[in-house]
Amino acid sequence: MSYIFLSDGSAFAAVVPTVSPLLTTDSERELQQLQEGTLGSGANSADQSTDSTGSETPATASTITPSSAPPPEDEPAPSIWSSAWIWIFYAAIFVGMYFLLFRPQRKREKKAKEMQASIKVGDNIVTGSGLFGRVSDVGEDCFVVEFGTTRPVKIPVLKSDVAAIRTPVMTPEKKADSGE
Repeated sequence: MSYIFLSDGSAFAAVVPTVSPLLTTDSERELQQLQEGTLGSGANSADQSTDSTGSETPATASTITPSSAPPPEDEPAPSIWSSAWIWIFYAAIFVGMYFLLFRPQRKREKKAKEMQASIKVGDNIVTGSGLFGRVSDVGEDCFVVEFGTTRPVKIPVLKSDVAAIRTPVMTPEKKADSGE
């Protein structure tokens, strides 16, 4: 894309060979001569052209490509502090994520491992799936748990599957009388 500045002070962007329909006849002629490379070498080429009123004006058209465009005015140069603030912001986000997500998770994992390491034979436990049982043997990475009250079934359970040390409450709660 090229930016074309005409002698009357107007400017427009043009993509070769497309011509904007808003151009006047003289502007179209100047654009066509500029595209063909014959600007200033035609019948009207003595550095003059005729505008719509019939008066002659100098025909000076110039193209400026985006790479040769003048630099923006009054734009401050980026400072070292603007990039430093970005890094400080990223560090603050990381620290916040550590204290909100990673640290509490590690505390829960540490507490669960301590609880699982403290289980001994005879403790009542509840598994992650909600089954209650009594530990009958402790292995290296699993427990042998007895499930059931009348005819217990012994099943090995991974230590990581034990949710808590807890005795099941088997008696129903008594409801308070409503005053009758």
